[in-house]
Amino acid sequence: MIDLNEHAQKAQEIAFNRWHKEDVDYHTPAILKHCAGEVCEAVEAYNQYLYEYIESNRNKLAAELADIITCALIAAANEDIDIDKALKDCQEKNEARAME
Repeated sequence: MIDLNEHAQKAQEIAFNRWHKEDVDYHTPAILKHCAGEVCEAVEAYNQYLYEYIESNRNKLAAELADIITCALIAAANEDIDIDKALKDCQEKNEARAME
């Protein structure tokens, strides 16, 4: 099983090292704004894949989805959130809603 907290710490470390050199804001509000941009890029990649049926566009969509997840993991690490627990809690909540 994947340890999302471990991935979050690694993503945060990479972001800090990369963005610190580039003088980019890596704090949570900036990360969340960046994530919103990644969502827009994922929508664009999905539309290109859907309407153009080019396999490289599917790979672009996969990369954008990974970017979105990475942004969320960095934000979780920044805020010292147990993302594994948060995800499990969310799934349980959604499962309960589905059973209503």
